[in-house]
Formats: sequence, C-alpha cells, structure tokens
Amino acid sequence: MMTRFARFCEGGADLISGLKLSRSTVLTAAVAAALGLSAVLGCASEACAQATGPSGGQPQNNQDREGGIIGTGVTAYDLVKLEAGIYGTITALGSIYVNGHHIGIDDELAVRGSAVLTQAGDLQPGHTVAVVVRRSGDGADGYDWRAVDLRHVAPLVGPVDQRQAETMTVLGTKVRLPAGVTAPEVGQWVAVSGLWQGDQVVASRVDVVTAQDRTAQISGSFDGLNSDGGFRIGQTLIRGLIPEHLVPGMRVRVLGTPVAGGLSAQTLESGLFDGDVGVQHVEGYYSIPAPDGRYTVLGSGLIAYTTRPEMISTSDPVFRCGQAGALIGLAGAPEELTALFNGC
Repeated sequence: MMTRFARFCEGGADLISGLKLSRSTVLTAAVAAALGLSAVLGCASEACAQATGPSGGQPQNNQDREGGIIGTGVTAYDLVKLEAGIYGTITALGSIYVNGHHIGIDDELAVRGSAVLTQAGDLQPGHTVAVVVRRSGDGADGYDWRAVDLRHVAPLVGPVDQRQAETMTVLGTKVRLPAGVTAPEVGQWVAVSGLWQGDQVVASRVDVVTAQDRTAQISGSFDGLNSDGGFRIGQTLIRGLIPEHLVPGMRVRVLGTPVAGGLSAQTLESGLFDGDVGVQHVEGYYSIPAPDGRYTVLGSGLIAYTTRPEMISTSDPVFRCGQAGALIGLAGAPEELTALFNGC
C-alpha cells in the first residue's frame, strides 16, 4: 500500500489537497509557524533527497548517489517535535558527540542493552549508541540535544571464533578490527561496537566481556527467512526462533547461546530506540538493493526504494534521516533545522 508520504512525493500535490493530516503533522507545522519558519516540505525523491558523506562533508545529491528513491517522504518539521533519535558512533566525549551532534548526557544515565557498560559515564569513543534526545533549550549550555534514553548498540556479543592480524570472527561473522587493535584470544568473549557493511562488521571498538553471566547477541538488519525457516544476520545463522512479523529491512536484536557458526536464539526484539521518536539521524552503510529496489542503512531499520540500484554505493558510510521506518530527505527545510541533522 502506498503511504501518504509516497503519494505526496510521487504526485507533487499540495499536502493539504486530498490528504488527511495527522494530529502530529498539524502540531509540528503549527510549532514551525510559531517559530517563524516557512512550511517547506522535504521528500526523499530523485529531485530533493540528499545523502551526507562519511566524513560529514558536503552532501551528495541522491539523484546521482542513489539512483532515485521512491515511496518515501515526510515533512521537515518533526525535527521540532519533542524527541528525536540519533544512532551512530561516539567520536568524542564532553558529554558525547555522535554524528556531529553535541549531546548533553548525565554520567549516571543508565545504558540499556550493553554487556560491558552500565551508565553513561562508562562511554568511550568508538562505542555505537542509539540515543533518544530532546532539544537543549536555546543551546546556551553548549549542547544541541539532551539525552533522554541511551542504548549501547553492539552488532555482536559473543566468543571469538577465529582471529587474524586485522580481522576476527564472532558468532560466524567476520569483523574488521580498528587500526592498531589486536584480536583477543579465541574463546574470549567480546562486545563489538561498529557498523555493518554487507555481511561483515566494521568495528570501531572492541571491549572484552568480563561478566560471568554472559548472553550472546547480534543486532542488525533482517533480510528475510531461509527456505528452512531460519535466517541470517551478516554471516551468523540464527536458529531456534522463526519470526512471524518481521519485515525485510527491519532492525532486530537476537539474544541467545552461541553455536557453531551462529546463534541459538532465545529472545528477539525489533526496533532501534527505547522510546517513541520523530525524526531519526543514523550512520551506516547502504545494503545491496533487493530485486524490488528496497534497500536500507544497515542496522537502522530505515528503508527506501530505488529504480536505479546500480547507483547505490555500499562502500562508504552515510548519514541519513528517517521517520516511521522510511529514509527521508529534508531538502528545502530551514537552515535552523537541517543544520542540526547535517543536511540528511
């Protein structure tokens, strides 16, 4: 079924004409008007979507970069809603910097979902996190946002299967180690922070798990079931649970027991953030487009479609915005808003 966002982007019609506005859309538009912002809409179409390069440099036009996104779009003004979500790698402390955002965070704030961290004061550069944030007033405190909720997103937690000079294997999935990092011994448990690239993880940090009560886990993009009812995330075969309500591209986290080449699942959860968020700003690599043109920023749960899959580059990380499970663009949005999200 075509979403109202898709109908707007495809038809180019006025938002008011022929579409039912949700209460949140009306509210955010009203907030934007109160702030003196023009009601310009962004959509992730060939004409208006943008992607930001891996070093936070100049945005690249999606018409060239992605070959035409179809089926998504959104108003830009959910950026001023109560809460947003930021997923990416911590690049510096004080409190933390993620995807270019300066996020104020209390050291005592609990860190969810981590095998090695308990509170925000334990965070270090290289950890990958999903943070629910609110705007930090007028920014006079030096922060763009204030953290409301914090999750450590480790693509892999489990014992080292194999180790080489620059790589290791955890739960059957290859991990590219950060420069200068030596793989722990085979059998030692690790929590790998980093980003998925294809079926491997590009690690940004590796922590040794010292807790005695250990649960293996993998966090990444669901890409559909195998013929036997199992599925893979990366090169890790998931056994023991057959998900019935997952959609390809959705972000899942599976917990269980390590087995040869994979994971015997005990529990499975979907979604990236612990709480409702409006717009999301995520870091990651694009997946290879599926036959129907669907692709995602791996590990984010945000999808889009392209009519020119050969134009999707999977070699460099990107920074993208999303909402309601869809990648979006914010072309034409006021500078006061887009500056906070690196242009999306």
